[in-house]
Amino acid sequence: MLEELRIKKRRVVGFKETLKALKRGEVEVIFVSKDCDKRLREKIVDLAKEEGIRIEEVVSRKVLGELVGIDVGAAVAALIKKTK
Repeated sequence: MLEELRIKKRRVVGFKETLKALKRGEVEVIFVSKDCDKRLREKIVDLAKEEGIRIEEVVSRKVLGELVGIDVGAAVAALIKKTK
């Protein structure tokens, strides 16, 4: 699953983009960094749980940013469901 985060077409990165994708029902799995801001974390995690979406923790924002191929940290990212 983590390797799939590198595929740009199948992911969203950042709180706002992830939240939008969650609300549209497009998310397969959420990745949240352990050092994510508590308020943001609770909002994303609560919504993901309501929707029955799997939540994976990543060690840090720095590591998540590296996984998605950006030069800065990322608090949240998500894999988008595969389209047929």
